[in-house]
Amino acid sequence: MICLALVPVLQLALNPNLFINPSGDYIDPWLYTGCFVSFPAHLQLFGTTYYVTRLSWLLPGIAAHSLLPALAANYVLHLGFFYALLFGTYALISSGANRQLALLGAMVMGWTPAIVAALSWDYVDGAGIVFLVLTLLCLEKSASSDRRGWLWAVAAGCGMACMASSNLFLVTLAPIAMLFFAVRVGLAQWRAIFVAAAAAIAGTALMLGIFALVNHLYGGPWLFMAPSFAAARYVSANSTVWRVTGWYQRASWLALTLVAVSATLVDLVSSRRGRTRFGRALQVTLLAACAVWTAFEMRGPLLQLSYYASYLVPLSVLALLSQADFSNERFQRSSLGLAAVTSVAFVCGHWFFLTRTPGLATTLSQFPLAVRAYHLLWFGTFTVDSFSTLLAVGGGVLAVVSLKLIPSRRVAWCGFVFGLAFGCAAVPDTWPSRANPNVKRSYEDAVAVDRYITGYVDGRSLRFWYDVKAFPTRSLRSIASTYFWGFSLVNERFPAMTAEEARLLPANTRFVFLVPTKDEIAKASQSLTQHGLGLTVIGQREFGDGDRTLSVILADLVRVDRPR
Repeated sequence: MICLALVPVLQLALNPNLFINPSGDYIDPWLYTGCFVSFPAHLQLFGTTYYVTRLSWLLPGIAAHSLLPALAANYVLHLGFFYALLFGTYALISSGANRQLALLGAMVMGWTPAIVAALSWDYVDGAGIVFLVLTLLCLEKSASSDRRGWLWAVAAGCGMACMASSNLFLVTLAPIAMLFFAVRVGLAQWRAIFVAAAAAIAGTALMLGIFALVNHLYGGPWLFMAPSFAAARYVSANSTVWRVTGWYQRASWLALTLVAVSATLVDLVSSRRGRTRFGRALQVTLLAACAVWTAFEMRGPLLQLSYYASYLVPLSVLALLSQADFSNERFQRSSLGLAAVTSVAFVCGHWFFLTRTPGLATTLSQFPLAVRAYHLLWFGTFTVDSFSTLLAVGGGVLAVVSLKLIPSRRVAWCGFVFGLAFGCAAVPDTWPSRANPNVKRSYEDAVAVDRYITGYVDGRSLRFWYDVKAFPTRSLRSIASTYFWGFSLVNERFPAMTAEEARLLPANTRFVFLVPTKDEIAKASQSLTQHGLGLTVIGQREFGDGDRTLSVILADLVRVDRPR
């Protein structure tokens, strides 16, 4: 427990900006921050969007922010989910294999950069990963329990409901999770599979009913997931702007999954015996999930989005661990030593690839010999991203080969964890940089501004107006995103306004100006006058100090008669 508890402590020592929303151009994580802070107002303003339906992630965030200050609430939420993942992974592997492998597996899971990145912001992929692992844990407990296995299956159904309500696409993982259970118990146990499936359906219905009740108590509809289904229908029926060409040349986030799938296929062919049902169940689960993701990629972007491909990472880690013979891998006397080696390996990996500037991959790419080696081993145009992917894939191959070919099991596992540490070269594009010293202050200020604005919503249509280039010390887009950005934005070119933008302003518009000083409001008045509009200021407050001083001004739109 001490080994696992120290994992995020070491990670924060390497990068103090982990486990907190990065300020920048990413919009989506801040949408959920806004829901955490002022959910009733967001349900009133944006109740027709699918963002407010993701209650399995929103409710813990709402609870944390209603009880604690902004920064403390953030860490309680994210570290709470992170520890749930660590100990859930430990319990899963401990039940299917043994405690020594469980310790190593949990540490590898907790140090994998894509996992840490997913749990370091307020977007939903981190929560979905945790719910997936906990669902597999409940199904494993159901399969290995002689008594009351159906209760564990009910709990697994609750986990499936949490997955689906965190992101409706994850409903595709429900049958894959049941496939894990079927392989785990054996198809001959069809009665147990039927009972577990029925219990899981009951658990899913129970959890969704609880979410519906909570949503109703907040003033929302009973059918709280209707906007998610409407969005899914729209996406499936229309072309998307997110598809890009040539994305696979920079898809470093798929390196670990690529290695895991390749190794799993080879293992299925070459090791028909010697694998436990638990290990085979993990391998089949990964292959099934990758098949589904690939099928959807053919119709729209999925694998090319790192925050959707991240759902495959925990399955990839578990499948890589199953390269070992779970029935024979035991090293009681050296388990803590291997845990220490794992920590050292991943600390080195994070240090060299993720926290150093420019980083080991960038440094190596400047040597002609490294570039020549790339052209011999890889295809495509040489870039730092592609070179990093090559390093990560090479490390994954080293990890698998170590387990397969090195006779000494202690040496083999050392090679395994150091190989996976090279996976840190494939830096997730959502990785929080440690270079920004203002991340915590920016988060606190964004939450404080959100709370201030909430007191002035009053059923009005909010419209944010600011100059995105006029405030280099702040991310105004992050603040505006707590109120769903594009849904409540005039423009980012304050004080300029086109006639079309003026025409689209609702009659009950309440402006939110994010400006350096309160005197900037005069520029807004002059711009609005040209369109026969005016302002009535109703509130103003300053946040921050020094060059980070931000004036938040709220004003109502009024129609004025132009002089004839």
